[in-house]
Amino acid sequence: MEHKPKYKLKLDLEGVEEHSKGQFAFIDCPSCNSQVSAGDMNLNDKIAKCGSCNAVFPIKDQIAGIESVAKQAEEIGQPNEVEKFYFGDELDLSLQQGMSPIEGWAIFLTPLLGLIAFAFYKKSELPVPIMLPMIFVLIFGLAILSLMNIKKHRTHIRVGSDKITIEHKPKKAQKLKHFDVRDVEQVYVDKYTDPMSGAQVFGLQLVVDEGSGKKHIRLHGAIKKLRVAKYIEQQIEKHLNLKDKPMIEEVGRV
Repeated sequence: MEHKPKYKLKLDLEGVEEHSKGQFAFIDCPSCNSQVSAGDMNLNDKIAKCGSCNAVFPIKDQIAGIESVAKQAEEIGQPNEVEKFYFGDELDLSLQQGMSPIEGWAIFLTPLLGLIAFAFYKKSELPVPIMLPMIFVLIFGLAILSLMNIKKHRTHIRVGSDKITIEHKPKKAQKLKHFDVRDVEQVYVDKYTDPMSGAQVFGLQLVVDEGSGKKHIRLHGAIKKLRVAKYIEQQIEKHLNLKDKPMIEEVGRV
């Protein structure tokens, strides 16, 4: 079931609603009710002068209202693909794992290697044990079984007060990752080509400064939908009180 986010991002995202009309407003003079032109407003000082009656008045409340709606419009509702939990002060965001490299290679190579091993067993004069082709058959079967149960396979992004942890269940030969939150300066989403499938996918990137200079490190990748990646980015930033800043490599900005 396709899930539509509650709010519209100011982005070209799949399955989102139209921009809220509350993101813009016309301001009328409180003295004569004439519409004030943009040229008669000082947004820095939050005051305006009416071109009809020359009345000067504050526009602080109107600007605050527009900014509030715009901020809400940039927030993404929780997608169906992401599960969110709290364990004390730790945020746990989990999403379904994709096919791992080890599963991909197992499905691609083991049938071919199994046939080659079986051919050697039947025709070669060398002592090739029957167990060799059977091992390849077993590896191929395990890879297929793993993919049949892939909906139960989850990747957990845990954000605590001291570290960010990435854990895969099952592991599938993927390492447990740890990042010290004190070193994390920014989180953003980039787009790249998945080397396994050739498809365009999205990744979560961390800007980390460990004292030897800033590094851009892949937190998690192979996310198929931009709104899923952006939701996780926003949740991490919110939990760590990180201010969102535009990045050159980032996707999803106007």
